[in-house]
Amino acid sequence: MILSQKNIEEIAAAVTKDFNEFFYGNKSEDTRRMARGTPIDQFAKDYLGMNVSFARLSSDGSICGLTAYADTEYIVEELGVKRTIPLRKNQILLDVGFIQCGQVHKLCGKRRFTLAHESIISAPAANRTKAAARAITYGMKSSITLCGMRSRCRSRL
Repeated sequence: MILSQKNIEEIAAAVTKDFNEFFYGNKSEDTRRMARGTPIDQFAKDYLGMNVSFARLSSDGSICGLTAYADTEYIVEELGVKRTIPLRKNQILLDVGFIQCGQVHKLCGKRRFTLAHESIISAPAANRTKAAARAITYGMKSSITLCGMRSRCRSRL
């Protein structure tokens, strides 16, 4: 199925409205209230039911995040040594550089962006009504999806 820009915008609006009602309650419909940023951590964990954790994902920092659609594993090779990271279904793994000492404030926006990206493309099958865009748009067959920002991720870490 191919979605138009209008379809994607409608799905995004419906998901945002549903999340706002879930998170803020009925007061989210008060049009006099100021727009607010989406609390992406709560969106991923509480609304979508994702398990978010951190680990070193690549030797050069080219992988900022990844998601697992099924129980699987991710293999990282550093200095010729392979390390296996077990992953569970509906798990989002972000690069540990986002939470290293001295980097948390500096990389807050990048961490939030990466988590938002991973959340949308990895919404659990049980929550497809909440994140229908992911289910329809991405139809991914792989059990892992990597978010690589290649040259930009580690250069700022």
